Amino acid sequence: MWLADRHLGKYAGAAWRRIRASRRLLAAQLENARLLYQAELAGDYFQIQGFDASHQLLDATVKSYERNVQLTQDRFDGGVASQGDVALAQTQLETARVELADLGVGRAHNSNMPSRC
Repeated sequence: MWLADRHLGKYAGAAWRRIRASRRLLAAQLENARLLYQAELAGDYFQIQGFDASHQLLDATVKSYERNVQLTQDRFDGGVASQGDVALAQTQLETARVELADLGVGRAHNSNMPSRC
């Protein structure tokens, strides 16, 4: 009987070692998933910050180009600038407006990011 108990004890010890190893593995997998989620969240946060900073910059650029178009038009009306100067100023303004619109589309495309932040 003593031999049978000893043999059973070996199996029980091995089973508990497997259970402990399994728990450690699951804990490591859970920690890995948590770290991956945090890394994705941080990436999303910085991408949002980049969109917002670019939006502010392009918005200021559009306002500046609007003033430039008006100044160039005034200079043209005063005979100091050419129609080509006015066209160039208008082209710069429209290009900046398109870039601002494209940025808005990119931000809207990633609109699921704020819900995760």
